[in-house]
Amino acid sequence: MKKLMLLAAAVMVSFTASAEGYQVNNFSSRQNGMAQTGTAMKLGSESLWFNPAAVAMQPMQFDLSVGVTGIASTVDFTSGDYATTTDNKLSTPLHFYASYKPVDWFAFGVAFNTPHGSSLDWGDGWAGAHMCQTISLKQFNLQPTVSFRLAKNFSIGAGLMVTWGNFEMSKSLLGVGGMTNAFIEQMSGMPGLAQMIGNNPLASITLGGDAKIGLGFNVGAFWDISEKWSLGATYRHSIKMKVEEGAASLTYIPNAQLAPIVEAMLAEKTGLSPQVLAASTIRTELPTPGVVTLGASFRPTAKWEVAADLQYNLWSSYNELRMYLVTPAGEKELTNDVIAKKDYKNSFAARLGAQWHALNWMSVRAGIYFDESPVKEGLLSPETPSMSKLAYTAGLTFKPAECFAIDLAYGYVSPIEGSRTDSAQYVDMISQLMGENPVKSFGGTYKATAHTFSIGARLSF
Repeated sequence: MKKLMLLAAAVMVSFTASAEGYQVNNFSSRQNGMAQTGTAMKLGSESLWFNPAAVAMQPMQFDLSVGVTGIASTVDFTSGDYATTTDNKLSTPLHFYASYKPVDWFAFGVAFNTPHGSSLDWGDGWAGAHMCQTISLKQFNLQPTVSFRLAKNFSIGAGLMVTWGNFEMSKSLLGVGGMTNAFIEQMSGMPGLAQMIGNNPLASITLGGDAKIGLGFNVGAFWDISEKWSLGATYRHSIKMKVEEGAASLTYIPNAQLAPIVEAMLAEKTGLSPQVLAASTIRTELPTPGVVTLGASFRPTAKWEVAADLQYNLWSSYNELRMYLVTPAGEKELTNDVIAKKDYKNSFAARLGAQWHALNWMSVRAGIYFDESPVKEGLLSPETPSMSKLAYTAGLTFKPAECFAIDLAYGYVSPIEGSRTDSAQYVDMISQLMGENPVKSFGGTYKATAHTFSIGARLSF
């Protein structure tokens, strides 16, 4: 059972960390063109997310904004002569904002968006299949919000963040090829078995589950210093995403001769079987970081606005991840210190954007941002291909009518250092069965890039 717990722990920890690797930074089709600045800008209903205080400053009575972003991401991995690339599905985070200002000093509204949402597909038989094969993650946020104008040039606001989500992840229980194939051949006494297996995974485990509703808050302050300058500040509180009843299942190599051998070996040596997993659930919780943001905007003329945001992500709350296997016989902790260690560091993000209202019916935007990775050296794995990023963005707005606008934006994200070479520890089952030290290291050089495409529509009156 101890071996089973270590295996399950390795799988579950891998999933939960993936949220950081592709944390969504696409909350507005309009602001995607300005590098997602907006803390010190009057964005109508979109300020429900960027700075709740600014909603009370909006000139319109009613404002509605909807949109979607497509994120096409790839991760390249190399180690010596070996190289591979992920085949990821397109991620499509959504946003919806609606606000109403019944009186000059008060406004309220509701925001819906997807703060985390990503997918990774490394393939079933790549060199790191024992670390990760596929990951799919979605997190949703619903935020009712109120905003108060306390003085002519100063306002505050607050929103209740209600979050939920779901995930699915798969990984090979055994390393692909090499030592694994030789061990299975020796154990079975069947010469030539290693060659028959090749680089196919012998057994893979898939985890899936829904996170319970989590609660947090988003608060802000907004100050119009003058007609040209504005300042803003926000704080979004950390939320714990809790999985109470995650489920797991096993699949074996699609070979009628090999599958029974692998199934019997796993059941005998580790107690791991489809029957055990079917009768068990997995429980864990993952903290998402608090975020502090300071922003400034400058309007040199009526047609120009330049904005800058400095963001501090409180990732240090994610220092370890513990989880538990709940069986009919009781609950057991799955993790050990090696697997549970995350030890994230707080990180900065800096954003700079500008917009030009070129014509009454068209605006042009551009931006750049830097996003620092919170993953320390020696903790980078294919489930968390996190590296400090630099992104370039551009956008357009067309207004076919005074009260209606269409927003388009594009962004390119790449590692600021070009790539990152690092490794992470894991528990190797074959070494464990052979009585050797099971703690191994897997690493190489990663390069993650992404293209983002956004389209949105806004209605105000």
